[in-house]
Amino acid sequence: MLELSHVGLLEAISISCRSHNFFGGFWGLGSISWPSFFSSYLWYATFMINGVVIKPLKVYQDKVEAGERIGKLGFLMEVLRNDEGLLRKFGQTTFTLTYPGSIKGFHWHKKQDDLWFMATGKAKVVLHDLRDGSVTKGETQVLYAGKDDYKLIVIPAGVAHGYQVLADEPVLLFYHTTESYDPKNPDEHRIAWNDPTIGFDWNVEGR
Repeated sequence: MLELSHVGLLEAISISCRSHNFFGGFWGLGSISWPSFFSSYLWYATFMINGVVIKPLKVYQDKVEAGERIGKLGFLMEVLRNDEGLLRKFGQTTFTLTYPGSIKGFHWHKKQDDLWFMATGKAKVVLHDLRDGSVTKGETQVLYAGKDDYKLIVIPAGVAHGYQVLADEPVLLFYHTTESYDPKNPDEHRIAWNDPTIGFDWNVEGR
């Protein structure tokens, strides 16, 4: 998997390909929104599942300001901005806590995009493309997020997603969605974490 990041504005760029060969994927299987690309001074791209975007988050260490009393210096991060184009529309923000030894997933949505931010703990995030017509249908993408590896993960509708809590610390996950939850007609679909059609081995490190 090849990931690229640059600093500036994101307007909805998606570059994807099946192959790890850059030029083969770029000219063949890849897709790119050129108007958004050229109008952006910040772009993020992932060369695995089409439409998945990974935004690395910059950590700003605290400084002691006049009039403050600080026991231990903390830090600040900007997670999501309205000038990046990452959130197509706002539905709601949800917070969840998951304990060590847990595997959550798989979930997927027909209409809803998810934007994930692991605020603490460490997690293995597993994505699987279910979308008919996608150039990456059937592909599985694995990444790691959480403490000391902060990132925002954009998960498009139709991409199954799950995660495994690593180490001994709970994972605190905030996620923004493009739809609000409707208990009368929930856009919530589930696949077992060990489903054979996905065939993911959660015990393999680095997968």
